Amino acid sequence: MEARDAARFSRYPPFGRRSAGGGAYRELFGPAFNYRATINDNMLVTVMIETLEGVAMAEEIAATHGVDVLILGNNDLASFSGWNQHDPRYQDAIIKVHDAALKYGKYYGNAGEQYLNGYTVSADTRMVQNGPACDGWRPAARGRGRGTGPEEEPVIGLTTGGRAAAPAATTPARDAARCWH
Repeated sequence: MEARDAARFSRYPPFGRRSAGGGAYRELFGPAFNYRATINDNMLVTVMIETLEGVAMAEEIAATHGVDVLILGNNDLASFSGWNQHDPRYQDAIIKVHDAALKYGKYYGNAGEQYLNGYTVSADTRMVQNGPACDGWRPAARGRGRGTGPEEEPVIGLTTGGRAAAPAATTPARDAARCWH
């Protein structure tokens, strides 16, 4: 099964089958950071469902250990099914994926931010592939993201002193955002 392989080849043994590789992570994080000891617990495996076969297998995919998120490839699902996105059959398909994700404790999402409002399952969308950042992050010089000022910019990862950074403060706007937290 492709979902099982995605989860297994994203993680190191004993759970996964990811190769040890050349240790390039040392160049990114430095020799003091034990990437290999922490990455299995910090890996996010997202499976995108784009076909009716994927919809039919949504329960099996969602039940797969190591899969964290099920998102819809909305335009591809419409294209491959032959149904427009307002067709009741299309809506039934996305509800099936949504329900499978939540049943197995996985996050549910969509490919685009246009699906954050107005769809049957919009309120439960927690991940958007091509949408606004919900953590205040913005690409350089592009002005995207939901944050409105530097006070909302999160500090992510380790500080130069090697201590874990404090989480960014929440605001009502961020708490109300429909995104993965």
